[in-house]
Formats: sequence, C-alpha cells, structure tokens
Amino acid sequence: MKKHLFTIINAVGCLLLLGIVSLQWGQNELQRQAFRNLQKELRSTEETRDEALDRAASLSADLADLKTALTIAQKSAEDSALAQKAQSDQLAALTAERDQLIARRDTQNQELTDQVTAQVTEWQEAIKKRDATIKEQNALLDAQRLKLNEAITKLKQAGAR
Repeated sequence: MKKHLFTIINAVGCLLLLGIVSLQWGQNELQRQAFRNLQKELRSTEETRDEALDRAASLSADLADLKTALTIAQKSAEDSALAQKAQSDQLAALTAERDQLIARRDTQNQELTDQVTAQVTEWQEAIKKRDATIKEQNALLDAQRLKLNEAITKLKQAGAR
C-alpha cells in the first residue's frame, strides 16, 4: 500500500515538474519570437539608414559635380560682367540648395540614429524582462525542487520506520 502511494505521489510530482517546465518553455519561446521580431525591425531600420546614407553620398557627389560645373562656368563668364553677375546669383542659389540638402541629410541621419537608439533600447528592455522572468522561473523551480526533495526525504524516513 505504501509503495503504491509513493508511486502515485512521485507521478504527481513528475507531472507537476513537467507542467512547470512546459510553461517556462512556452514563455521562453514567446520571448524568443519577440526578440527575433526586434532583430528584424533593427535590420530593417539599418537598411533604411544605409539607403539614406547612400542617398546622402549621392547628393554630395552631385554637389561636387555642381561645384565643378560652376567653376568652369565662372571662368568662361569672366569676359562679361553681366554674365558674371548671373553666375554669382546662380552660385548663391546652389549654395542655399546645398545647405538645405545638407540640413535635410543631417535631419534624416539624426532621425535614423534616434530610431536605431530606440530600437536598441526596446531590445535591451525586452532582454531584461526575459532575463528577469527566467530568474523568477528558476527560483520557482528551485523552490519546488527543494519541496520535492524534502517530501521524498520525509517519505523515505516514514518508509524506514
């Protein structure tokens, strides 16, 4: 009779441990999926940033080409004071446009940097939450293990009597 009772208690304890482990595994899988989603978002943000940097490099090259063209135009326009005035006005307009493009590029770079920083912060918070949950679940498992060990010890002592 006692052996049968011990077997039942042991089976119930094993089922309880199986349930706890299954619950923890399920939670870990959910957190892993959330982490993967954050990584995908980070990659997407990095690709967007890289595209913006490529556009900025292209704009800088275009500006360099424009400066070269302006220099050539100014040299040929030195023959005429009126042509030189027109070239000066054109240079001022292009410089303002360049400044606007640089300001826009800087704004885009800052926005992308802020987005990446926010994504990394979210990712770090998610990892902290996951780690806290894992520690909490481990503590619960340790407590359950100790209770089971005590119960087994008591059962062994009761069986030895």
